[in-house]
Amino acid sequence: MCTTYQLIPTLFLFAEPQLKGIVTKLYSRQGYHLQLQADGTIDGTKDEDSTYTLFNLIPVGLRVVAIQGVQTKLYLAMNSEGYLYTSVSLSLCLCFDYSSFHLI
Repeated sequence: MCTTYQLIPTLFLFAEPQLKGIVTKLYSRQGYHLQLQADGTIDGTKDEDSTYTLFNLIPVGLRVVAIQGVQTKLYLAMNSEGYLYTSVSLSLCLCFDYSSFHLI
């Protein structure tokens, strides 16, 4: 089963200013929020209040963003077969096209 996620623009206020970019959630049509857990597991949850569903969208080029878990500081990536995985460091192969939200 293939689940697609869309960006839900969300404004969050934090005690410290965010220097990483936009903080947002990724939401599927099936009603799940994408979450990146502390152990690096990527899954969906119906829990709208989970802190693991918040992501930094870090601009790295024109309409190109890196996606980082706010709580875990891990980066979200997708391999050539469409499977998601996490990385502790940022590289160009971890970037997504913001306009269509496909791996580039």
